[in-house]
Order: sequence, then structure tokens, then C-alpha cells
Amino acid sequence: KDFRKQAAKEVTVRLTQQKLKSLKQDTETLKVVGNLRHVDGDSVSWNAKVKAHGAKERKDARRNIKKITDSEIAKDLAAEEKDKQWQIDEKSRLAGYDISAFDGSNPQPSLKALVRFLIDRIWRLPEEKCPVCATLVLPANPDELLTLYKSSSSDCKTEKEKKERKRAKQNRPIRPICGCWYHYSCLDKFMREPPFGASCLSCKARVYHPDWSDNIQTLEREWANKQARLREIEDVKMFL
Repeated sequence: KDFRKQAAKEVTVRLTQQKLKSLKQDTETLKVVGNLRHVDGDSVSWNAKVKAHGAKERKDARRNIKKITDSEIAKDLAAEEKDKQWQIDEKSRLAGYDISAFDGSNPQPSLKALVRFLIDRIWRLPEEKCPVCATLVLPANPDELLTLYKSSSSDCKTEKEKKERKRAKQNRPIRPICGCWYHYSCLDKFMREPPFGASCLSCKARVYHPDWSDNIQTLEREWANKQARLREIEDVKMFL
């Protein structure tokens, strides 16, 4: 029962570079010991077990196995003592801290993250400029922004309103994962035309957005197909 209780206790292990190096050394040591045991082992010849090596070789192999075993036991005891001391020191260092406030194990409802996002990303939106065309992302006239959120072109009563809605959709603000604001048409050109996989012109981070593929080879293939279609159209125009 005591053994089961001890086995059920949670054990904290530090996976350090030294630990990984020690595991590699243990693997090599086990390989050496395995080879030495093979020297001291039997081999089968004509259904009879015989010694594969001489008495001196077997004796040296047993001596080396004992020497390696004693050395590894001493190393393990020293490492265990060092780890225990680290656990004690770590516990004393963390005694004055409330870890649950940092590791997410005791989350508390808070509007701080939302307010920070609104201040950093939304409050400055009227002053944000598109990194491609260097003009304001939002239109100066609020009525133009209103046409953007009409549910469909059927809500537009005149042909002029339909054209305005189409133009507004092309210039609508869109935010890729880098966090900067672009016009939709500017970002579409930036993503679909070479150089592909370019960094943001403002924050220098890689630009990603789910509306466009992040596979550079796919973007290159689409660009090549588009250029081929344009050349075909030009050839037809020249022919006609």
C-alpha cells in the first residue's frame, strides 16, 4: 500500500540539457553492458551450450560490468541529491508567490484584455493608414462606410448605390494576422502578386489571412495562370 501511495504521488522532473545528455549516456552505457554480458554468455554448438569466450575474458567482462554498475549508481545518487536540493530551493523561492495568478489554474473574469484590444486596435482605427497605398483605411465620409454593411446588392435601390457598394467592398478595412489594417483590394494585390510571402510594409511581420492561401507555391501557380490568361486575351485582341 505504501508503495502504491508513493507511486501515485505527482513527480516534478526538470527536462534540462543535462538530463538529455544523461539519458544519452545511459543508453550508451546499457549498450556497453549488453556487449559485456554477451562475452560472459553461452553459445549453442551442436545442441550443446558452450562458453563463447575464454575464462579470462569472461572474468574481465564481469569485473567491468560491476565497475560500470557501481559508477552509474554513484552518479545517479549524486544527481538525485542535486535534484532534491533544487526542489527545496525552488520551493523556498516560490513560497512568497501566488502561482495560480500566473499559470492560468485559477482564472478570474476580467475585461482588461478586451479594453487593451479596444484601445490598441480599435480606438486608433480612424487614424490607421493602409501600408500599401498609405491612405486612411476608413473613408472620410461615414455614409460610404454605411454602404459597406448593407446585407446584399438587392438592398441598393439604384444602380449608383450598387456601384458605390461594390467600390466600398473593395476598399473595406481588413486586418490580417500581423495586426495592421489594409484596404481589401490593397491586401488582395499584396497577397496575389510577387514577391510572394513578403513581410508587412508597416510592422515587418509575415502577412497571413484565411481568405488567401499561405502556400507560396499555390500563389505562384495562380499568378502564372492569371498571366497566361492575360497573354491569351492580348493575342486574341491583336488577332482581331
